Amino acid sequence: MSKKIVMIHNGLVIVEAVNEACKREMPDVEVINIIDESLVKDIIKYGKVIPEMARRITRYAFSAQDLGADAVVMTCSSLGETIETCRPMLNIPAYRIDEPMAAYAVETYSNIGLIGTLQSVAGPALRLLERKASEFKRDVSIEKKVCDQAFIELIGGNRAKHDELLTQATIELAKDKEAIVMAQGSMAKIGPEIEKIIKKPVMTVIDIGVKSIAKMVREL
Repeated sequence: MSKKIVMIHNGLVIVEAVNEACKREMPDVEVINIIDESLVKDIIKYGKVIPEMARRITRYAFSAQDLGADAVVMTCSSLGETIETCRPMLNIPAYRIDEPMAAYAVETYSNIGLIGTLQSVAGPALRLLERKASEFKRDVSIEKKVCDQAFIELIGGNRAKHDELLTQATIELAKDKEAIVMAQGSMAKIGPEIEKIIKKPVMTVIDIGVKSIAKMVREL
């Protein structure tokens, strides 16, 4: 019997990229998408996850279980800590799409630049990197940079300007770094282009995350 996973998204921005990665890495797995665009609006409004948002995410995780999913995945880095709190309550695994990237980054590099376009995403991403470094007993230096104007351009429909601003900010951050971690899935498409410019590794959430999750789902 083929496996089934449910992806929880906070908007349409990364759904296509995540689905493309799933088709490439686990074509035999059925993927169901739950999309709640109010989550990203609330993140922008409150700057953090408030209890009402956590309750919604918990309900979505239980809905995934009720749908007969073998696993549920949170694709938004700003909400990853919330899906972790669901784990003890579920009978299926609950994954953060950014966790494999964070683990790989701190295992491989000692001087990392973390770039985000929302403080509410970059904060949890930094805490995840620091936690993974502690788990692996690694001494890792991490510098965080937030390019919030890029996100404003993205939600305004100007992807080209978003990419331009993000590229400029990343070039500046990367000057004295071994590698760059991109905190958000919305950055995934431009990651390879920035890597060519800075000539240093650029890690994105979706590719590393989906590849790792595909492996874990096959082993269930």
